[in-house]
Amino acid sequence: MNEYDDEQLVDRAFASFTSDPGAVVQAPGGVRDTVSQRRRMRVTTMLVTAGLATVLPLGMFMGTGRGQPDATGASANATASGTEGPSTPTASPSPTPTLTPSAAPRTSAPPDRSISLAQLTAGPVGVPKWPWSGSAEVTCASGRVTLRPTADVSGARVGVVDLVRTNLDDDPEAETAALLRCGYGAEQVVAFDRDDHGTIITLGRVAATDQSTPAIVKATARSRGGVTVTVADTRASDDQRRQERSFAWNGSWFAHVGGPTAFPPRVRAADLGLTVATPVAAPVSGPCEGKYRKVSVTFTVTNHSTQTSGRFHLEWRGGMFLPNGTYDSPYWLDTPGDPAEDSGYRGLKRGESVQLTYTFTTDACVNEWGFTTDIRSNTPDPDESNNHVLWWLRIQ
Repeated sequence: MNEYDDEQLVDRAFASFTSDPGAVVQAPGGVRDTVSQRRRMRVTTMLVTAGLATVLPLGMFMGTGRGQPDATGASANATASGTEGPSTPTASPSPTPTLTPSAAPRTSAPPDRSISLAQLTAGPVGVPKWPWSGSAEVTCASGRVTLRPTADVSGARVGVVDLVRTNLDDDPEAETAALLRCGYGAEQVVAFDRDDHGTIITLGRVAATDQSTPAIVKATARSRGGVTVTVADTRASDDQRRQERSFAWNGSWFAHVGGPTAFPPRVRAADLGLTVATPVAAPVSGPCEGKYRKVSVTFTVTNHSTQTSGRFHLEWRGGMFLPNGTYDSPYWLDTPGDPAEDSGYRGLKRGESVQLTYTFTTDACVNEWGFTTDIRSNTPDPDESNNHVLWWLRIQ
């Protein structure tokens, strides 16, 4: 086919365009394909040598949008409704009539950074050092630890109680918070994520138990990002006071951002009873003038209730022969000082008793003196009748 025949082909295409809109949509291999393949190579030359007379029909043909493949005949007919499109020529696309002009460009999906229970427990992951593990003698496992897929663990082993998918840091994607439990009796919430290679990494600790907050019951996603942690003031599930505390990333660490920070003191009624043994006075040889006598007295404090008591101390009243006239007994047998300054003796469990012995000196010539002693506790006592004793020092 020579140049003249090629121009005749263009003229026929233009005539077809002006007379029969439906004839433009043809199967691949027809006039549309022949024109688009041959004329792409010559369009620049024709603009210069042949003038606009030959190029305009082709430009009008391609500019109407008919040079674009349509998904259906209906859409092609709608395109040729009689309203001319832009006259600027466009490049001829692939002839495959499967894509619509409005199809959005495909973008690759972001990598999946979620972490399942099976994935988290499949190998060692970083576990922050536990701030408190139940007592000073035991320590929960930390460092590179293979987590157990269950919260039922013993000893230093660490298990997963629950996983929470939430936004834990500054980026828009969600990370994973894991509530971990140690067999010794402690919990902590730890933030995990994946690096660019898909490896699980530890972002840091979100919250953990301590002596004042010995239990974390559960963790949930916070609507504004971060984690809401339900904590309890005891590990005994039937005697817990609970609080919800929220934590979120502040740019440097996971900070407390909502809810209370501590539990108020627990007030429990406990019936403490006090008894006193007969004082023991050391003998003094010879005349008593100018001499002192050593006296020892033992008190027994018993918790008669079913609840653990609060801390307590003993308050003495007896006169000039006791230091300052009034003295708080030491909270242990050989510890000097005022126990009120150290919150007194520890609380007693139900049915528990403790003996406190106090030694003091008196004028050796005093042969009879009365004293009173009372229990002072920081919790209510339902029966105060047994909190007070009157006892006498009598020297024969």
